[in-house]
Amino acid sequence: MCETVSTICLVGLEEPLERVVTRQLTHEGYRIVHGDHPAAVSLVLLSPTAVILDLDSFETQARPDELDWLSHGPWRGPVLLLTTDRIPRRRQRQLGRAAMLCKPFTMEQLLTQLTECLNEKSGADR
Repeated sequence: MCETVSTICLVGLEEPLERVVTRQLTHEGYRIVHGDHPAAVSLVLLSPTAVILDLDSFETQARPDELDWLSHGPWRGPVLLLTTDRIPRRRQRQLGRAAMLCKPFTMEQLLTQLTECLNEKSGADR
């Protein structure tokens, strides 16, 4: 029997958050790949099952098109956005179907939100 392992791409997470998230997700059985920029998602050799992106690491006010790939790019998998500040509804619409998780959060909250994102995606594929 062949068991598939979900690949999660972490984009823009800073230390030590990236280290802690990587350790926890690896422990939970996920394969982790890393990217420094949203465009990196399309360059990842193993197409990720989901992306966790830290919005705080990007200057979206200066370059609002930087995250256009969320709603207009070729990759249509689940995205979990981590942010310190609440995002206005208008901006949320621009970010597409991405789920949000506000900092600070517990690893349990991260895992719950990630599971919901993955379940939504698998439900949409049926």
